[in-house]
Amino acid sequence: MTNNEKTSPHIGDMLKQYVKQRRIYKAGWARHQNVQWKTVAGYLKKPSIQTKTLFAICHVLKYNFFADLAATLPPEYPHSPTTQDEKNLQLEKENEKLRIEIGVLREVVKKV
Repeated sequence: MTNNEKTSPHIGDMLKQYVKQRRIYKAGWARHQNVQWKTVAGYLKKPSIQTKTLFAICHVLKYNFFADLAATLPPEYPHSPTTQDEKNLQLEKENEKLRIEIGVLREVVKKV
């Protein structure tokens, strides 16, 4: 895939869809975010938005838009390990250690 084929999601459309589905009023949203309703209306038109602003919107609307953005990326892209990923890695290391110990014990038993 070339750089020209990679298009980022339209943040304004994503926000607009969420607000429409949940029937959220711009004026109420603006009050909670401490901005003017015109500012909120502008968010809904923007193709991109600053991370700090989107972070604030997530808190105001109590929804993780960053997860939606991450879901648009290919699954093979690396990400920060989750707790489950860390547990799996720890178990794999422990498993390897136990295999080595079993091998050593088998050698000891053969000599006895």
